[in-house]
Amino acid sequence: MARKIKTINDIYHELLKEEQRLMLIHIEHYRNIALNLYEWENLPEGMESRHIETALLLNGQAFFYEHEHLGFICLPCSNSGQMNVYGEPTSIIVSGHGFTENKHITEGVRILNNPRVIPTDITLNYYCTKLAQIDSTINTNLIQQKVPFIFATTKENEFTIKSLYSKMYSGEPAIFVDQSLLTNGELNIQSISCEAPYIIDKLQTHRFEIEKELLTFLGINTTIEKKERLLQDETNANNEQITLNVEIGLRERERACEEINERFGLELSVYAKDINVKGGLTDGDVYNRTANSD
Repeated sequence: MARKIKTINDIYHELLKEEQRLMLIHIEHYRNIALNLYEWENLPEGMESRHIETALLLNGQAFFYEHEHLGFICLPCSNSGQMNVYGEPTSIIVSGHGFTENKHITEGVRILNNPRVIPTDITLNYYCTKLAQIDSTINTNLIQQKVPFIFATTKENEFTIKSLYSKMYSGEPAIFVDQSLLTNGELNIQSISCEAPYIIDKLQTHRFEIEKELLTFLGINTTIEKKERLLQDETNANNEQITLNVEIGLRERERACEEINERFGLELSVYAKDINVKGGLTDGDVYNRTANSD
């Protein structure tokens, strides 16, 4: 059975599927990191930090209240009904696994991921799409390094050319050819090199910068030393950006804790973990993640 020749359209769809797979790998990796940026303490029985943070990560807001049968719960919520004069919802829809309930805003406390109620996942998708595109391009460039030479020959000389090529790449010190392959003392073999330029190193550097931007957005300190020492002003600017990004999320979570404690007589608290990325961007270096919690 003849082997089907791939069309340009076939190759395009294969590359698209590869990028989608890489995207899923990246997004799940960074979702796990994002879910561990803040730690909630003294939560009611059955409720964990990851429950609250997952709702904020994917939905941008959650609602904490006391259910008549389930006790204290905190679930993703969406705006419902009329808005007040400031554009804030007066009622919401709370959703869980096999669970949906309408609640008035005064029946609990709305927890926001940030002042604009934007899910972290939106930004993760943006950066992870870029990372997937870079990784897919790296894979393509790697394959291109193995593209063979193309030899123009007759059917009669095909076996001879294959044997000659095999001997060349097996490292034989001397190769003997028929005089019919010589013209004026030179091999009469036409070949075309399909070798693509090697750009993997440049793509890895670009990938590194994208990942650094993403980690900074998450509020993770990327103390990466370049080949030259970082200027102090550059380091300070990076630290200020990280601190700002962390405080945006922490401020909303602390506000919610205060309201929950005052309303329900609980003692919830939340803090931002101190996570650092250390290492170097030198030839062949790999940077390592280290997480330290207070």
